[in-house]
Amino acid sequence: MVACREILCIESEGETLLKLKRHLKDPSNRLSSWNASAISRCCHWSGVLCSNITAHVSELHLNTSYVNFDGDYEAYTRSQFGGEINPCLVDLKHLNYLDLSGNDFESMPIPSFLASMTSLTHLNLSYAGFMGNIPPQIGNLSNLLYLDLSSNYLLSGNVDWLSRLSKLR
Repeated sequence: MVACREILCIESEGETLLKLKRHLKDPSNRLSSWNASAISRCCHWSGVLCSNITAHVSELHLNTSYVNFDGDYEAYTRSQFGGEINPCLVDLKHLNYLDLSGNDFESMPIPSFLASMTSLTHLNLSYAGFMGNIPPQIGNLSNLLYLDLSSNYLLSGNVDWLSRLSKLR
């Protein structure tokens, strides 16, 4: 008989998630499970997935999908995250999946620090209200298999950085 063991969170990664939460606007309180009293259970927090082997945070699903609201645009906008994406996110060294799509980051630029998260294989920033130039450093994410920057207000005078993303499907 094999016993199932509960995956406990790596405390420093739970603290990083709490820092991230403090800078996000969360009008519908979707991140209510993210609290310091349950830091050892951060692998069970809403939108967080951890590796079954290492217990490192490996995926953040912080997207908002209009489809889930049956056409109720008001409910959709109330559920969107906004605010600031804290640079502490780079402390999640084993994060390979980041989905921030469907949110409203209020015309802020795509944070250039995301380009230092080289373990990312999946990055979805679509429909998230980003504006400005696409940081060419995104081309440093050489492990990316999936990248979606669609439906934002983005510019890129030079897309040479795309050629460095040779694993994109």
